[in-house]
Amino acid sequence: PVVLAGAVNKVTFLACSGATVADSLAQVAMIPSTVTNVTVTVGGNDVDFVKTLTQCSLGAAECQAALGAAQGKLMALPGSLTTLVGAIHARAPRAEIRVTGYPILFQASLACAGSESMYGRLLAVDSANMALNNAIGATVASLMGAGLPVEYVDVATPFMGHGICSGPATWIYPVSYASPGVPNASSLHPTAAGQLAYADAIEGAGFPN
Repeated sequence: PVVLAGAVNKVTFLACSGATVADSLAQVAMIPSTVTNVTVTVGGNDVDFVKTLTQCSLGAAECQAALGAAQGKLMALPGSLTTLVGAIHARAPRAEIRVTGYPILFQASLACAGSESMYGRLLAVDSANMALNNAIGATVASLMGAGLPVEYVDVATPFMGHGICSGPATWIYPVSYASPGVPNASSLHPTAAGQLAYADAIEGAGFPN
């Protein structure tokens, strides 16, 4: 949002690492009612993506259990996301709301994974990542059909070739830990180049320059 606005003092920046849809819903009251553009990226924390990746680093059984739990939580996302977008629209009725998806995090390769077992787990994570995007996109399409001023912005396409397995070309920070079990806030978030890619995608979807 800061990149899109061109200056910090032109944007109300409410994003925070680790936020869920419920956290975002609690922030809606802080949105100025006169704003004309709102961008939202949310959902990954609702399905415990960082926890899932941590479990998948431990072993196949742990990974399968974590992915199953994430799939169960994904089923609740359309309802909560619908509530969030509706609340934003009620708060700022003039605003165009652009909801982004997520990059495919790993874009897994055997060379990156180091073993067949880990490669399979990374592929499963990438597949779950696509399912998350599909759920967000389908929810937004439904809201558009209902007449709300909301649009889904694909970022998976511009990030192709820039996943965690892309080496120096990556636009995503890998999971790292400040202390055992406590991930750094940058984990799975875009790098500076990734932030620019997000901004370009949102601008391409009609955000006014």
